[in-house]
Amino acid sequence: MAINYQMLGRRIQKTRTAQKMSQFQLAEQIGTSPTFVSRIECGAKGPSLETLLAIADALNVSLDALLTESRACSPQTGNDEISELLQDCSLYERFVLLQNMKGLKTALREGEMVRHNDRESIK
Repeated sequence: MAINYQMLGRRIQKTRTAQKMSQFQLAEQIGTSPTFVSRIECGAKGPSLETLLAIADALNVSLDALLTESRACSPQTGNDEISELLQDCSLYERFVLLQNMKGLKTALREGEMVRHNDRESIK
């Protein structure tokens, strides 16, 4: 299973900023440059296992805590993004967004049936 480096980078950045640590401070602790840390956090560069272990140690978190939601197909990934999106919404905004999600889900499932029937009619 592939690693989603953008999700991994966001997790590292979120953990680092929650600890009020700068990219410069993290870079110093892991023996690299702030530019390299920035590239990891934006997902442009995938860290080596050694670097990832050093980051986990510097942030005082387990490697698993950084990787768990970074797998490309993790169902938790979508849940976290939705939660983050809804976090600063008012009750009304949440209601509207959830109603739209329900409508989209229904449309996707109905569309899937139409697409399947379309494929069958072509055969």
